[in-house]
Amino acid sequence: MTDAYDSPVPHGPGVDAPDPANSVDSIDVAFASELAAAADHETGCLVALAWVESCFGPTIASVGVANFGSGQLMVLTNAGLEPSHPPTSVSFPLGAPTLLADVLGSPEVHILAPETFTERYPVVASVMRRPDMHSMVAVGFHRGTVAGSISMAVAHPFSVDDERRLRDLAQMIGAAFSRISAAEVERRSTTDFQRALLPGDRLGDTVRLERSSRYLPGRNDAAIGGDWLDLFHFDDRRVAFVVGDIVGKGISAALHMSQASAALRALLVATGSPEAALEQFDRVAAVSPGVAGSSAVVGLIDGASGRVQLSCAGHPPPVHVAFGRAALVEGGRGPLVGYGGPGGRTSVELLLEPGDTLVCYTDGLVERRDVAIDQRLERLREVVEMHHEEPAEMLAESILAGCSMAGHRDDVALVCLRRTDPTSRTFGHTMVAEAPRLVNMRRAFRQWLVGQRLAVDVDAVIIATSEAAANAVEHAYRGIEPGRIVI
Repeated sequence: MTDAYDSPVPHGPGVDAPDPANSVDSIDVAFASELAAAADHETGCLVALAWVESCFGPTIASVGVANFGSGQLMVLTNAGLEPSHPPTSVSFPLGAPTLLADVLGSPEVHILAPETFTERYPVVASVMRRPDMHSMVAVGFHRGTVAGSISMAVAHPFSVDDERRLRDLAQMIGAAFSRISAAEVERRSTTDFQRALLPGDRLGDTVRLERSSRYLPGRNDAAIGGDWLDLFHFDDRRVAFVVGDIVGKGISAALHMSQASAALRALLVATGSPEAALEQFDRVAAVSPGVAGSSAVVGLIDGASGRVQLSCAGHPPPVHVAFGRAALVEGGRGPLVGYGGPGGRTSVELLLEPGDTLVCYTDGLVERRDVAIDQRLERLREVVEMHHEEPAEMLAESILAGCSMAGHRDDVALVCLRRTDPTSRTFGHTMVAEAPRLVNMRRAFRQWLVGQRLAVDVDAVIIATSEAAANAVEHAYRGIEPGRIVI
């Protein structure tokens, strides 16, 4: 597998860049530590720009990394900005006439007089030049599969020692960015692997149940978690739902998740009871160490009557919205999987009236190291109550936004289930203007049309509506943050 930043550019005449550890004596130790901690290319560029200024004085500088997947040079620069303004991100085609592109991957320091720089690069010269500019300096870096470059306008002659320090900086950035790219590739690979194992939503069309589901991988380096969700038809009346969390991280947790989800699904089908399925699952844990200590909520929903039966094994309490009020479901709770014992599982029954909602999730949604769990659970309850009238798709987005998911480290599985009234004469659906969301819109629209028993060509109506929504997705928010589409 290759990363978008993978580079075919050779470092030099048949040799790789020297190991930066051999030249670290000229690099500030604090900078080296900060650069090593950078989790992404933009952070690494910010660190590099700050160090350039600390070493060579206030300057106009840029750091670029080649994205060979898109053919762009991704650049972080302070050119054309006020000193107090943070650096900004721009991009150029790799073939564009820029100094950064010309020295890409080259370990040699290039020093240009202002007149030469202006003549060669007239487009960027207007923002890069400064009144006291003595010369324009640039160097490339290449490490593993990553190629990039640094350029800066300096107000003094660039000495031999300056050149050596700049080369050392470039080598360290190349090594750091190579590590970042490798971590990104591994993160994508492991996340794709986990998603392939996730059971997910396999309900298709349901007349009396509106739902949405989300899975968010954790941001803890490349480690993947063992969270999962499983929605499937139990029989012609009932829908089954399972949300679970395997202990641990990494490939082994994903494999155990796959085994656990399949086993729990089979046990639920065999026993017909959430609590009985979990009791049998405790026995599975006794011979499957990777399953012991996991948590799960298992339930059945009768779409016709609205009756819900659920059981929790060491899992965070679901949120039940009835008559506009949200509450944590406290019944049907028991210990973690593997610790229930004979007769140690119970279940609770709920009633979902049309419009009522049930929200199930894993602990990654609510657990934070610096906030008490009770506060986080109360925050979740408040968010669900505040947004309970939103369509299920938008409710899921509102929950993730309201629970402050920025920077979350653990993975998250989330399911929102709402009983609908198929006889309602009005259909409404709100969605984020993103193409993947069209599938859920079509599904919700189809189930409403089927419930109306109208003498219309259902497929034709859905296709026409989907085309209109797709046009809004493609054209209404092009180049900006996607907004909402209301149908």
